[in-house]
Amino acid sequence: MTDDLNVDFCKVLVKKSSDVEKHEDDEEPLIDVIDEGENIRLLVQGKCSEQQYTIHINEDKSGITICREACHIQKGSEKVKCNDFCSRNIPLNIEELQLEDMLFVVSKCKNNVLEIIIPKIRKA
Repeated sequence: MTDDLNVDFCKVLVKKSSDVEKHEDDEEPLIDVIDEGENIRLLVQGKCSEQQYTIHINEDKSGITICREACHIQKGSEKVKCNDFCSRNIPLNIEELQLEDMLFVVSKCKNNVLEIIIPKIRKA
């Protein structure tokens, strides 16, 4: 009788885990931060030609967060659901970067890598 209980228990676990959709796009991207002297270059792994990315200054001004919008068709319907997936805090000295209104930030996509260049504030 205990064997039957274990088999039924396993079936329930399998069913519950299969109801949850997991997409490879839901994973946090790899991010390289390169200090080039006059600029900070960020290289973000992802399908940048198919997705929209945004840069946010963290509330505590300890760095930035890079978010991307990922959309999926909901299981069992034709509705599209979109969510933002954000990186962890990328610690940068915000005070030395030109991030005001993001006017000077340059980004481009090449070979599934989003390249973001943030210039540093020039000191007189």
